[in-house]
Amino acid sequence: MPKKKVASLSNEIISLHRVQHARSFHSRFMGLMGVAPGFDYALVFHLEKKGVLEASIHMLFMRTPIDVLWLDERKRVVDWKLHVTPWTLNASPRASAAYIVELPPHTLEGIRLKRAQKVEWDGE
Repeated sequence: MPKKKVASLSNEIISLHRVQHARSFHSRFMGLMGVAPGFDYALVFHLEKKGVLEASIHMLFMRTPIDVLWLDERKRVVDWKLHVTPWTLNASPRASAAYIVELPPHTLEGIRLKRAQKVEWDGE
């Protein structure tokens, strides 16, 4: 059975499918730590405070690489990193971010990423 897409590009808008949200301190702290390779959803972190330091992530105790998008308060791309490997101590955006989106590895390959590109997902 073909794997369903987690992200797609249409009219220069990145659409995320099968989204989970990390809004509480605990859910943001845990993130995808311990999640097995092969997970098939996007995890959107809703940050309490916008910033570069506030949007920095680590990959300690991760079992799989991930792709990462950083978004501003209008859900526009400020930075991205593909295939961030487990045990990376720090991955930070180049600009201030209000959201972090963690995705399965290779999700963003083939998507024409640009700064200020709009990202959408269902539900809040």
